Amino acid sequence: MRRNSVSVALFFVCYALLGQNTKQDSLWNVYNNASQSDTNRLKAIGSVAKSYLNNNPDSAITLASLEIQLAEKTKFQKYQAAAFNTIGNAYSNKGEYSKALDYYLMALKIRKELKDNHGIGPIYANMGNIYYLKADYPKALDYYLKGLKIAEASGDKRIMGNCFTNIGTLYFDQKDYPKALEYGLNALKVLDEIGDKDGIQNCYNNIAAIYDRQSNTQKALEYYLKSLKISEEIGNKDGMGFTYANIGNVYFKKDSFEKAKEYYMEALLINKETGEKSRIGSCYNNLSGLYLKLLKYDLSILYCDSSLKITKEIGDINEQIKSYLILTDVYSKMGRYKEAFYNQGYCKLLNDSIFNSDKNKQLGDLKTGFAVEKKEAEMNIIAKEEKKRESTIIYAVAGTLFIVIVFSVFLYRRFKITQRQNVVIEKQKEEVLRQKNVAEELRGVAELERKFSDEKRREILESIHYAKRIQDALLKVQELSNPHLPEHFVFFKPKDIVSGDFYWTLEKENNYYLAVADCTGHGVPGAFLTMLGTSFLIEINSVPDLLTPAEILNQLRKRFIKELGQTGKYGENKDGMDISMVRINLKTRETQWAGANNAVYFVSGNELTEIKPDKQPISYADNLKPFTNHTFQLQKDDSIYLFSDGFEDQFGGPLGKKFMSKQMKGAFLSISHLGTLERKERLNAIFEQWKGGLSQIDDVCIVGIKV
Repeated sequence: MRRNSVSVALFFVCYALLGQNTKQDSLWNVYNNASQSDTNRLKAIGSVAKSYLNNNPDSAITLASLEIQLAEKTKFQKYQAAAFNTIGNAYSNKGEYSKALDYYLMALKIRKELKDNHGIGPIYANMGNIYYLKADYPKALDYYLKGLKIAEASGDKRIMGNCFTNIGTLYFDQKDYPKALEYGLNALKVLDEIGDKDGIQNCYNNIAAIYDRQSNTQKALEYYLKSLKISEEIGNKDGMGFTYANIGNVYFKKDSFEKAKEYYMEALLINKETGEKSRIGSCYNNLSGLYLKLLKYDLSILYCDSSLKITKEIGDINEQIKSYLILTDVYSKMGRYKEAFYNQGYCKLLNDSIFNSDKNKQLGDLKTGFAVEKKEAEMNIIAKEEKKRESTIIYAVAGTLFIVIVFSVFLYRRFKITQRQNVVIEKQKEEVLRQKNVAEELRGVAELERKFSDEKRREILESIHYAKRIQDALLKVQELSNPHLPEHFVFFKPKDIVSGDFYWTLEKENNYYLAVADCTGHGVPGAFLTMLGTSFLIEINSVPDLLTPAEILNQLRKRFIKELGQTGKYGENKDGMDISMVRINLKTRETQWAGANNAVYFVSGNELTEIKPDKQPISYADNLKPFTNHTFQLQKDDSIYLFSDGFEDQFGGPLGKKFMSKQMKGAFLSISHLGTLERKERLNAIFEQWKGGLSQIDDVCIVGIKV
């Protein structure tokens, strides 16, 4: 048989995807051999497509499309339906649920036309999975029960096992753990009989989750590890990712946070590799909850935002609810109650969209529907036997009576029905009109609320931008533009519109003071403290004496403690700053330095030296000590760097980790031979490349001077 041009062109793409797998190569050769029968070719390409469902769904879609082309050409509708189902599974694995449903419906239509009950069962089960992921539980249970009924009739144990598993999952979600365990064990028994390792692995996961919810962590870990072992044996990365996340959850509950983080990161890496967006969103939520527990609120918010970006894209409502719940908790603990209130509102809206009263009623009805159908079938068999013995007499009497009654009341019933219909129609018209008026009123209220919200948002942003102009003006006054100062650069990158970092300079008796400070917080709260800190520094240095950096920091700390009323009592504010301050004699290059939590680096030739700061802030703390004054001699062409911690604390890189001081030192050494403008540009490039697609977590301020 001659191959069409599309198949020939796609051969090279697909062969590259197949790699060195001997079985896949063999199947591909069967498909590509024109002398093979159409049935063998269709079976071969279908098997290859399915082999890529878990690890490379895009390749599965490409290969299943070849199966559809050949099936259409050869009029084999059965294989066309199988290919549609495969593509639906691939899109489901990719988290594109609407596309998955479209392909399942196309497959279902063909199976029904062929009256192929054996093929209909798996499609119903797959459609149930999609509705479950979309949080439409009544529809999910409806399709699971349809699939189970057909599978039991046809003896398809694989589909029976899958349906038992999925129904158990629904009971699990309703916290009916005994029922969930019953269905889980039924599924395990059926799947074990046919040796379905993928299904067994999934059952182990589900049973472990039930024990986990019942606080039996030892049993939960036992079954999760069984699941992980099977996933590794069969190379099921999707199952590995799911199980790693679950094991992380168990360790999280046991307060073993480092172990939990280790398993969460393993799950995230595997799910990113497989492209399973729903699981990626879940991993981000897990990490967010972990960092909330560790009181690392910025990281918790960062991972929540990453989860919402993905889960909104794919319509995963359950994970969105989890994100909003975490954000509500985070912002409450940070004292940002307005943001906590908004996130709680979003969570309630999503919950209401899932669990309204109509859906709860449908779900309750469907739970018992399948059992009722079986009982009714048994009763019908008994009733038929009784009816056979009494049918002649009953039908004769009932038939005669029926004809008389129907004929005598027919006109009267028609008249009454017409009357009732007219009344119903009038009531429906009134209800439609009332609902229309209510809807218009609600739209008007919503529009007014939106306009009010937009106006308030505009006013707030205008105020913040005005504050930025004030802050920029203050910093501009401090610009290092003194004609006696050697080459220098300022790398200043606020996280928000206004910054909690600032730099300050002063020339006095041929000595040049330079400070880089990092105030508590960022954004508007941090910006207020920068103005307070700048004011205090100017006031402290207004005396005629030439103060050392340590003396200035001692006085600055006293001002903050006094003006902010800090006494060390539990619950009071601990606002203040970390600061690094240097005084350079512009003639002799003799340099003095002191630091509160922030270090200083200076580079001479190819050697970088770090002077560590006093580990105490500019605010109230236990065991306060005077700051240490360090004196050292700089040589010509030496460079000195003062900085806040925003650069080295930035998350990024391939593993989403902090930049850290070791890389910071390497960056300063790598730019020591460049001009000052090039140094600033190079630092910016390093920062942006490291940060990548992640959000900036803190203000960044670096000042470098070449003497």
